[in-house]
Amino acid sequence: MDASALGLPGLLPGPVLVLYLPRHFLPSLESLAMMAPVVRTHPDVSLLRDVAYLSWSAPASGSAHAPTVWVKLSQLTDVLMPPAPEPQRDFLQVLFVADTQVQVGRFRVDAGLCACSSAALSRCEAPVTRYSSDELDRAKRKAELYSERPWFLMPYELRNEYTRLEVVLAPVRWMRQG
Repeated sequence: MDASALGLPGLLPGPVLVLYLPRHFLPSLESLAMMAPVVRTHPDVSLLRDVAYLSWSAPASGSAHAPTVWVKLSQLTDVLMPPAPEPQRDFLQVLFVADTQVQVGRFRVDAGLCACSSAALSRCEAPVTRYSSDELDRAKRKAELYSERPWFLMPYELRNEYTRLEVVLAPVRWMRQG
């Protein structure tokens, strides 16, 4: 789909990542669009496998959890680590969409992000061996109740050191500008 049909100012030629978010993320769209994502890995609920994500977390307002968007890194490798370098593009444009609002963002795709992404994807290919059999049994029961990745189906609460996150896995859609 051609993003120029949207008539959004500030979009430059090239790929545009489109992330559809729940309506209650509306107050956070501007914050999300202004930040660079971080690469993180997280185990599935069963603890049998790790998955790498690009993650954006807006500040929490009041007593709410920090609205957090994850995108599976494996769905972005062609753009973040193309087989042939594209010298004209050193950033990726993102449209954050919630309800009828759209916020345009972009982040730098540099050697550091590519190296971090590659390392995270490699770690996720390795077998997970850091859990005891008791932990795996509890995790298996939890996965049977909630699925392997409940953040794909609904907002999911996680603790990340000192922050409580409300994680949503955004489906990946692509557009091109120009």
